[in-house]
Parts: sequence; structure tokens; C-alpha cells
Amino acid sequence: MKSANIFFDRSFGYWRGALMLLCGLVLLLWPEFVKRYIIVMIGVVILLLGIISLIVSNTEKVGQREKSPLMLVNSVVDILFGATLLIFPGFFANLIVFVFGIFLMIFGIGQLLVLFRASGMVNIKWTLAIVPAVTAIAGLLFFFYPNSGGNGLFQIFGAVLAVNAVFELISTFQLNRKFDRYYKEISNI
Repeated sequence: MKSANIFFDRSFGYWRGALMLLCGLVLLLWPEFVKRYIIVMIGVVILLLGIISLIVSNTEKVGQREKSPLMLVNSVVDILFGATLLIFPGFFANLIVFVFGIFLMIFGIGQLLVLFRASGMVNIKWTLAIVPAVTAIAGLLFFFYPNSGGNGLFQIFGAVLAVNAVFELISTFQLNRKFDRYYKEISNI
């Protein structure tokens, strides 16, 4: 009995589905804002970390620790990279599309693996694999064509993520019902 729960926690599917639905709707409704906001947010964090490292490296007393030139170099690189992200957020936004492609592939393939593993224990309809397969294919397209479309890709990604979230919730519900029946059957034996 415990081996079934190793790869399928009964509540994780609901949490994954809700989080994917929320992220999908935000990307669908506000793609340009999301692109710029993510890049600017990362740029600010890296810039602040660089400034803090620069201050810390220059305020250390000589007797406390040996001053490291590596910390100074690291802080300057962080400041330059953070400033670059703030100055050129559009360029780095295209990199996000590439990363989203990786995430879609992971979501799609991951859900296919869960369905495949569960099908060894309970009868699973093959139609539940359609949307995860489409999600993985969309991830491949975003991975290989990250520069085409910008906002359109974010909106497509949001729509695919939202649809995948709905199917994640449906398949989790169906799997939970089937596992309930399965556990009742083996407990009666």
C-alpha cells in the first residue's frame, strides 16, 4: 500500500493545480508586466546584494578576518549585473521564455510519468494524457523558439498552464477516487 503513495501524494495534485492555475491566469492577463517585473525584481535583488557585499567587504576590521579581494570582485560583478538587468530588461525577458519552456516540459513530462506509474495499479483513461503531452510539446516549442512572440508566448504559456492546471485538478480527483476504490478492494481481501 505504501508504495503507491511514494509517487502520488493525494493532496499535492490539488496544490499543483491551484498554483498552476493562478500563475497561468496572471501570465494570460498581464504578460508584458510579468516579463518586465520579473527582470526588474531580479535586477534589484542582485544589485542590492552587490551593494551590501561591497559595504561589508570595506567595513570589516583588519583584525577580525583577512580581507578577501574575491568578495570585492564578487560585489562589483553583482552590482554590474544587477544594473544591466535594470537597464536592459527586454533582452533578459526573452531568456525567461526559454526558461518557461523548460518548466512546461517538466510539468508535462512529470504529469505523464505520474499517470503512467498510476496506470500500473489502476485503470487510467488514455485521454488524461492528452493535455500533459500538449504541455510538454508547448514546452519544446518555447525552448527552441524563445524569441518569437514575446507577449504572445507568455499568453500561450499562461493558457497552456491554466488548461494543464484544470486537467491536473481533474486527474487528481479521478486518481483519488480510483485509489480509494483500490484500497477498499485490497483491504477486503
